[in-house]
Amino acid sequence: MGREISIRKVGFYIRVSTDRQAKEMEGSLVSQQQRLEAEVARKNLSSGGAKWGEVARVYIEEGRSGKDTNRPEYQKMMRDVQLGVVNTVMVTELSRLSRSVSDFLKFMEVLSDHQGDFICPQYDFDTTNAAGRVFVIILMALSQFERELTGERTRNNFHARALRGLCNGGSPIIGYDTDPLNKAKRVVNETEAAVVRKVFALYLESGSIQAATDGMNARGARTKSYVTRAGGPRGGLLFVTNSVHGILSNVSYLGKREVNKANKGKTSEALRESERYQVVDATWPAIVEPEIFERVQRKLAENRELVKYDQWKVYPFIFSKLIRCLECGAELRTTSAHGKNAKYSYYRHVGICPAGIGLVHADKLEAVVLRRFKELDLTPQLLDAVVRGQHRAVAGRVPDLELERSGCESELRQLDEKIEALVDRIASLPKDVDAEVLIRKMREMQAKKPRLSDNIVRLTAELESVSREKLNPEEVRWAIRHVHGHMNELSPPLKRELIRRLITRIEFGRKVMKVSLDPQGFVALNAVGSPGSQGEKKLAPPCFGGSPVCLLSKLG
Repeated sequence: MGREISIRKVGFYIRVSTDRQAKEMEGSLVSQQQRLEAEVARKNLSSGGAKWGEVARVYIEEGRSGKDTNRPEYQKMMRDVQLGVVNTVMVTELSRLSRSVSDFLKFMEVLSDHQGDFICPQYDFDTTNAAGRVFVIILMALSQFERELTGERTRNNFHARALRGLCNGGSPIIGYDTDPLNKAKRVVNETEAAVVRKVFALYLESGSIQAATDGMNARGARTKSYVTRAGGPRGGLLFVTNSVHGILSNVSYLGKREVNKANKGKTSEALRESERYQVVDATWPAIVEPEIFERVQRKLAENRELVKYDQWKVYPFIFSKLIRCLECGAELRTTSAHGKNAKYSYYRHVGICPAGIGLVHADKLEAVVLRRFKELDLTPQLLDAVVRGQHRAVAGRVPDLELERSGCESELRQLDEKIEALVDRIASLPKDVDAEVLIRKMREMQAKKPRLSDNIVRLTAELESVSREKLNPEEVRWAIRHVHGHMNELSPPLKRELIRRLITRIEFGRKVMKVSLDPQGFVALNAVGSPGSQGEKKLAPPCFGGSPVCLLSKLG
């Protein structure tokens, strides 16, 4: 770097952060190019008659952040440097090229390896001499330090606001609306507050989240509906068990605010003071009585406890809610009856089956299904069908995960671009102009970034996990033998959980019974242990999806 070059082949790198800036007819892109062209003309005039350089390429980056080097025009420019198409890179400001010291040093290293130079008229220096090279690195280090300091100040401010019981952005939960006078506060929405109280009441009455969910939907209640900043409608959906559980366990309804919720359960000694989980008084009032909230928490804790085998006073019905009539399509419910010397358990129609199918002995049906399931181990064709079905299920999950991750990455990129544009705007304001409104907007955007980053990490991990989930026939055989080898040792709750991992539907007819297996369930079962594994693990969460594989059995 810094060697004499007869006529420099100059590449202009021009960048703006947002699409709005890129669309301006006489905006920043045009201004940057004009300034660089003027600088080349000035150097040609001052070179003592010899031509200093000529513009070989212009690289225009529209609507791209400078936080990393994942930019098409930047990458094209670096390839041209390596190919010798350009040997001098010019930018109007350092921030146009990069906002990271590490990225800038890599850029400089590539230039050095290919005898190229870097010129930035902003500070009237270039890297054709040693002093210029040192100066530019110092400036980049200071720029990154300032960016990190701004981030730290923002995080500290968010933490201080949270300790005061204020919100740092986000949409309000059902039961509350944003205070029109202060967006960091919430006010009670009385209509929705009644819905929240009803959720708590139904759960205390039934002791079941599913029953509470069904009860809310039967009453026509819906989740919170709102309009996004972009004007799109959100929410207003049927309740599901997750949304009901979220309401039942949310301390916000006590007028409390959770600080550092992501660190809940972590050891305080291992965290800094500003990172520790705590619950503080919120700026909004409670809408649920503390005594009712505590009763619900106790009930939730009780339901999480594993039900002991001797607590099951009735027949366990391990296929409950899985069996349908092959003739009329109706779901078969469970029932029991007392004989002279014993109690009998059945699956039955609620009404009258048009095909005349009546009571089905639960123990006999379960024995037939489990015996047919065991035959998978001995039938290569069925075994291959299960493996192929699981492979289809795995392949079918990848596009959805990639699409969701792409959406999070796009949203995060847009936030970065907006934040960068706000930083540029704040920096250009006159000293006597108050920037508080812009700074508040920037803080609201910053608060959304951790959630998006966490989702990207989670989805990336899921994609990596999916790529390793494809089963082979030996794993399926092991799973089948594992089920039959341990079924009698399990308590009824675990038997039902195990069955629901592998069987999605049982259709019982007059002459034929059809069992639909979920190939993805074998993946979940292999999480318990695998051939050659040391010891047993707890059952992993079920993993359903994909096309079922059906087993047919002739009856009678």
